[in-house]
Amino acid sequence: MILKQTSLSKSFWRTPGFGDKPDAQLLGYDKFWDIIRTERTFFNSAHREGHESGRKEGLDAGMEEGLKKGMEKGMEKGMIEGRQEEKLETIQRLKAKGFDIATISIATGMSEEEINEMISS
Repeated sequence: MILKQTSLSKSFWRTPGFGDKPDAQLLGYDKFWDIIRTERTFFNSAHREGHESGRKEGLDAGMEEGLKKGMEKGMEKGMIEGRQEEKLETIQRLKAKGFDIATISIATGMSEEEINEMISS
């Protein structure tokens, strides 16, 4: 909104550095806001780039940690399953040789109930 040329507005327009012309002051004002908008654009771009970069780094670190934990759990689970299969094979071999469940229990360190469960499954 442009101020009307009243006695108050005339003194306002005559600020040092702008002379007697209100257009010069308006151009200065527009230039000032152009600079502010440009700086805001630079700031927002830098902020967005920083945010994206930080997000990517966080995802990469999270994926790496997740894979590491997943591998550890997978290895642990595989070891447990491998031991179970080995026990089952041992039980089956002993059973095939004619050993009774009580003797197999002593040889494997497993309870008779565990042995019966493994044989039946």
